[in-house]
Amino acid sequence: MLTSYGISSVIVALLLVPQAATALSTDTAPTHPELPAAKNYMHAAEVAIDAFGRKLKLPAQQRAATLRYIFHRMPVGEFEKMMIKDAAYLQKGSTNVAFRQTKRYRTALDGCDWVSQQMASLIVRDALRVYERKFLRPDSLTAPLFAANSRQETEANIANIDHQASRQEFLKRTSSTFPLRAEDRLYFYTTAFGGGYLIARHNKVVKENEGMFEY
Repeated sequence: MLTSYGISSVIVALLLVPQAATALSTDTAPTHPELPAAKNYMHAAEVAIDAFGRKLKLPAQQRAATLRYIFHRMPVGEFEKMMIKDAAYLQKGSTNVAFRQTKRYRTALDGCDWVSQQMASLIVRDALRVYERKFLRPDSLTAPLFAANSRQETEANIANIDHQASRQEFLKRTSSTFPLRAEDRLYFYTTAFGGGYLIARHNKVVKENEGMFEY
C-alpha cells in the first residue's frame, strides 16, 4: 500500500513526467531507422512495462506514464547514438546507402542487433527501478538521497541500494581511500550493470564507485 508520501510522489510523476514528455514522438523518434537499435529498445521497454505493470497492478494510465518516463530518461535517439558511437561501419552506412550491402556492414549490423537487445534490457531495468523506488514506492532509505541528487547514473545507483553499511563493513569490502567523515553514510548497491558503493554526506553523494569491491 502506498504511503501518503508515495501517493503524492505518484501524483507528481503523473503530472510532471507526461508534461516533460509531451514530445513523446520526439523521444521515440529513431535517428537511424536503418538500424535495429530503436526497435529493440522500444520492444524491451514495452515488454518490461507489461511485466512491471502486472506485478504492481498498475492501471493503464500509470503504465503509459511509466513508458513516457523511460523514453524521456533516455530518448530512442540517444540510445541509438550510444549503440553506434564506436561502430565505424554503421556510422558510414548511415550516410552511404550502397555500403549497407557490404559484408562488413552486415556483420556490424548483426552485432548491433545483439548488443542493443542486451543493453536495452539492462537500461530499461534500471529505469524501472528508479521509477518504482523514486515515485511509486519511496522508502525512508532512498527518498532523501533522491531529493538531493539528480544525475541519472547516481539515481540508478540509489534505486538499487541494497543496504546502508557500517564503516567497518565498508572498509572491509572495498579498497576505497576516500577520506571519510563522521557524518558520512555508506551504501552498497547492485544495478543491472554491476555493483558498487555510494558515500553520501548530508544526503548528497560525494563519491560513487562501480566494481571496486575487494572480496
